[in-house]
Amino acid sequence: MVKKYVIIEPSELSSLDFNKLATTSSDTVRYNMARDKCIVSFRGDTPSELSGKTIYTQAQAFAIVDNVSNGWYINE
Repeated sequence: MVKKYVIIEPSELSSLDFNKLATTSSDTVRYNMARDKCIVSFRGDTPSELSGKTIYTQAQAFAIVDNVSNGWYINE
């Protein structure tokens, strides 16, 4: 199954069921440099907590988060 990505605010992490996500916990999410956005991933159907959010493909998500000019950093 193809992995899909969603950018959310960190305050939304507590409402997520990580059993439905490919992201394993709030400790493993990737944050932007301002730490006001983070990205989570899932496979299959969109979890209800992420309903209505913009869903990105891997290529789209990586183009955003691997670009410092977008306010994200590159994981070392």
